[in-house]
Amino acid sequence: MRRTARTGLVIAGLSVGVLGLSACSEDSPAVSNAPAASSSAASSSAAPTSEATSTPAAPSTTAAPTTSAAPSTTAAPSTSVAVPAGGMTVKGTGYTFVVKKGFIDAKGKVPGASSVDTMVLNTLDKDGFADNINVVHQTGASGASLSLLETAAKTQLEAAGATGYKVLPRTTVAGTEASHITANVKRADAQGKTQRYLVDQLYILRGDKSYVVTFSFNENATQATRDALINPTVASWKWTA
Repeated sequence: MRRTARTGLVIAGLSVGVLGLSACSEDSPAVSNAPAASSSAASSSAAPTSEATSTPAAPSTTAAPTTSAAPSTTAAPSTSVAVPAGGMTVKGTGYTFVVKKGFIDAKGKVPGASSVDTMVLNTLDKDGFADNINVVHQTGASGASLSLLETAAKTQLEAAGATGYKVLPRTTVAGTEASHITANVKRADAQGKTQRYLVDQLYILRGDKSYVVTFSFNENATQATRDALINPTVASWKWTA
């Protein structure tokens, strides 16, 4: 995986497409037909059929990040989001977020997703693709900017075969500004079967740390359907460090 010359920051996150998650218990989901991780893929995600994992091709090492100041790291709002019945709190490196009933911890259970900090997937999804969330956390982001990440992510995702790249209006995640991009992903799994799915990614900078939050969905999911998962996740997010 190539990294930017000045920061050592891998711009795009892990992309996981999980198709065909077999019947499983909450303790040990059986993930089938998940493509192996690729060193040239895109963002990160999963589904109750299982998704594929791919790490995006990093931007050219000649494109050094700008030296603009990192976004504000204001503390998270004091309002708390209750864990829904049957749901759980996901705890990562410096953050937590809440997911609803049906989501399970998939870290270490999806082939090729070993680099994620956290990963959960929806075992109750009925559309043939298990919606999933994964977070890639890195240090060494000093000097990077959200504008740089938005530009570099486009290069990486398109190099990995993604289309329809869009930069959506920026949002805030527990008081910290975040870029929001979306793209259509097409890639082959380990068996050579083509997978198509949609990703929404949030890029967050806090001091010298970066977080790439990737949501993966069925290729036909509308933005409203995607927002129904993204918005509650963002609303529940808390920084713990």
